[in-house]
Amino acid sequence: MHPASGPGDDHSIAVGRAATRVLIAAATTLYRDGVLAALQGDERFLVVGSAQDEREFVWRVIAERPDVALLDVELMRAAAAQGLLPAEQDGPRLVVLAVEDREEDISACAEAGATEIVRRRADRSELLAAIDRAVLGDSRLSPLRDALLPNRPATPDQAPVALTPREREILGLIEAGWTNKAIAFELGCSQSTVKNHVHALLTKLGVSRRAEAARVARERFPATAR
Repeated sequence: MHPASGPGDDHSIAVGRAATRVLIAAATTLYRDGVLAALQGDERFLVVGSAQDEREFVWRVIAERPDVALLDVELMRAAAAQGLLPAEQDGPRLVVLAVEDREEDISACAEAGATEIVRRRADRSELLAAIDRAVLGDSRLSPLRDALLPNRPATPDQAPVALTPREREILGLIEAGWTNKAIAFELGCSQSTVKNHVHALLTKLGVSRRAEAARVARERFPATAR
């Protein structure tokens, strides 16, 4: 048996899996230390750094290139509000900590592109299970949100958005995970031109991040998806 597991653990052990690089981000030092202590001794996880605010979180993501980022819900909200969360296709998988069973928290995590959440009252085994699910691509966030919000009213049809042919083309490339540099090369234009188109797209779609634009492309403009 793996030295860090026990009969009460509900997470799987991936035999031969390389250690998952983990970044811990939380405003409270005691909370960060507690999460660090929970991961110590488990060979599946390698803590590559920690951050105490959203700016340091961004710097650590760039410098350490973690596979998974653990960040508390308040820090997640602050980073999302400033547009500092990494794009889903480029950044680490996000596991949001200290989440309450409330619509606003669950929805905020989903909108931020979180892969998993850990409730405020979760114990060590639940934390490790959430990280494992994030690594293995077996997220429970969507089913959990649906279970917590069974009476949530259906979203009304959104107002139509008029996109130019070039904007539709770029939206399709964003949905496919292309970077601005790759899009510029594909379309034979400058990166600054692409950035202007992307900015216009985000404004028209009423979103602030490329990942949200990709979601809109799949939901409202399926013809643009590649």
